[in-house]
Formats: sequence, structure tokens, C-alpha cells
Amino acid sequence: MLDRRFLIAGFAAVLVCGGSAAAQTAPDAQAPIVVVDGKTATGAPMSFTLADLVAMGATMVVTHTPWHDGAPAFEGVLARTLMEKVGAKGDHVAIAALDNYTVSVPVADFEDHGVVFAYALNGKPMSVEDKGPLFLIYPFDAEPALANETYYSRSIWQIARITIE
Repeated sequence: MLDRRFLIAGFAAVLVCGGSAAAQTAPDAQAPIVVVDGKTATGAPMSFTLADLVAMGATMVVTHTPWHDGAPAFEGVLARTLMEKVGAKGDHVAIAALDNYTVSVPVADFEDHGVVFAYALNGKPMSVEDKGPLFLIYPFDAEPALANETYYSRSIWQIARITIE
């Protein structure tokens, strides 16, 4: 009987720990989720929270991607709006993910296309497990010419840092 209680208690502990771990992955609207640095108006790194990004105005992009079933709805701030906010003075951005994977994206993409730094997927804030907290999304369905390896490779997720070069 003691062994059975021990097993039940252990199982309950695993459930409780698993539940709290899942709860911790949800983005906190007041915690910084991305840093923008490099060639900005001030030259100093700027941290942004989810609330900061939401306050810049939301744009919705509904599009097929190679990483999702169907055409999910991505919500986020237009990349050009974020670049205006920081006073970007470069031609490219180096975008780094949480795992330090980095891509280079021309700033012209932000002007020429409705590129979004998405923070929500189908109406829910994106956790790290959902490719969040930020995911660079191109409007692949609205502009079919973007549906190719060049633009797919620029669609980085789990964004942590944006360096303007």
C-alpha cells in the first residue's frame, strides 16, 4: 500500500510540475521579448515587450506557410512600423533566434511587402513552442512570388534580437 501511495504522489507531482512548466511558457505582456540594436536613431539597444508591440498597432496576415496546416492567421506589428519606431538607418537586419540562429533580411522587404513580426497565431499569443514569441511572416498568399526558398529562409521564428546593419 505504501508503494501505491508513493506512485500516486509521484504521478501527481509530475502533473503539477508539467502544468506549471506549460504555464511559464506563455508570453508575459510586460516582459521584454525582443531587443533591437545596431544602426538606430539613438544607437542604444531598445527592449520591447509584447504590450509595446501591440501598442504599435496590429496587422493580420492570413497565409499558408510550409510550417503550418491550412492558412493560419498571424497577428503582429508591421516590420516597417517597428523600423520607424527605432529610427532604423541600415539596409539590412540580422535577426537572431533564441537558439542564436541568424538570418539577414533586407530592410527593403519591410517596405515592399506587408512583412509582420507576428506575436499571435489564430488569436493566441505565440509561445516558444508555437514558434514565438516573434515570428517574421511574409504574406505568401497575397504575394505568390514570395512563396519560395529565399523568403521562406528569411521567415525566422523564436526571434530574440534584431540588429540593424
